[in-house]
Amino acid sequence: MRWRIAVVLLAVTAVAFGAPPIQQPSESVGGLLFAESWVPVEGGLHLYARVVGQGPVTVIVPGAVYLARDLARFAEGRTLIFYDCRSRGASDFVLDSARLGVEREIEDLEAVRAHFGVGRTSVVGWSYLGAVVALYAARYTDHVERVLQVSPGALRSETVTAKEQRGSVPNQKDLERLEKLRQNAKPTQDPVGYCREWLKLQLLPQIMGRPEAVSRTSMDPCIYSNEWPDRVFRTLRMVWPPNQPTGVWDFSRQAAEVKAPVLILHGTRDPAAPIEGARDWAAHLPKARLVELDGVGHLPWLEAPDRFFAEVEAFLPRR
Repeated sequence: MRWRIAVVLLAVTAVAFGAPPIQQPSESVGGLLFAESWVPVEGGLHLYARVVGQGPVTVIVPGAVYLARDLARFAEGRTLIFYDCRSRGASDFVLDSARLGVEREIEDLEAVRAHFGVGRTSVVGWSYLGAVVALYAARYTDHVERVLQVSPGALRSETVTAKEQRGSVPNQKDLERLEKLRQNAKPTQDPVGYCREWLKLQLLPQIMGRPEAVSRTSMDPCIYSNEWPDRVFRTLRMVWPPNQPTGVWDFSRQAAEVKAPVLILHGTRDPAAPIEGARDWAAHLPKARLVELDGVGHLPWLEAPDRFFAEVEAFLPRR
């Protein structure tokens, strides 16, 4: 009954704002029920959201396209609200670069919280969204119970300059195979298939310390055109690093204003977000604890799953 009431309310909201209809609850990874919805944000845009679990404690997680399947296990005793950021995953594509950026991401997170009527919530952010959730916690201190940063983008631009490459190197034969696919026009003839090959052969090996661990994931971002290589790189360039076009930033003042406890999980071989950035966050956040994962790259939930899931389960509240 609770799920039926929730679905009716979500459907009414979608119709009222002209968003695409939501799906009925269905089985997700691990046998957990989920419902899908669309969250209206400024300018008539809609963000895709997936609600997993029915627990009394809420956790909001941007980056559904990469995290919703793999992190759904935390829904036991909690309600997880995953959503895709603008121009990512199933959310609306944004052509105007002025409507992209860290500031928009912070306010979109607040829009998601308000849309679902959540009071206090914990927030989880991976990669540059690790910085976004901390900045959100600094601005909306009364709404945040705990903050989990996973491989966060750097606190300050100076910590990411001239850092050595620590990730794995893609196999040369794999790169040659990808180049052959590109020359044969596969990106236009079969963009989903090409994206999957690019993800497996090039992107993930470059950002992981243990690329063999990619077999543990069930994510498939390439089914969304927002995640195809050309489009996703365009979006990322508009969002991170912040303060375009200078690429210079310093969030140390905002970090000092975060009142909630923060757990930072970061690999020591992360080439996408060097470990120095996580150490900088830990030094400036008043209630932070940094867990360094030796030999791990940018996807710690795949590369060191036992340690990752144990740390997160112990940290996130559950009543």
